[in-house]
Amino acid sequence: MMTDFLTTYPVQEVTKQDTITYISLLISIAEIDGMDQDESDAIKKLIENNKWEKDVFDLALAKGNVSIETLNFTQDFIEVVGPYVIRDLLVIAYISNGFSNAENEHIQLISQKFGVSQESYTRIKQAINSQYEAISNWSHAISI
Repeated sequence: MMTDFLTTYPVQEVTKQDTITYISLLISIAEIDGMDQDESDAIKKLIENNKWEKDVFDLALAKGNVSIETLNFTQDFIEVVGPYVIRDLLVIAYISNGFSNAENEHIQLISQKFGVSQESYTRIKQAINSQYEAISNWSHAISI
């Protein structure tokens, strides 16, 4: 349901190493409270939707836990991709029964390092909540 958000990545020509790094960051959020099947499937769907190589997930998983400090993103990359990173991190966190406090705190720290304002962070989070609510309402409406 929430994987609808995970269909776009703002960089057209991305290197395999960049995709591994990006997916590693998503996996690290999922593993904060234990990655479940829904989170794993959503990350794999993002890889598939962007036509990235299928082994990216396994390579990212093998890379282990990454932090924002270990990433080598340029400032230009951060400015373009920052809101998308925060969106995708929040989606992964939300997929498994909403945001845990630990996930929320960790994503807020990443948001600050990416220069995403608290207002933008709140709006991104609200957009995800609204999207989920809309999809859920529609699902219930057509199942009656």
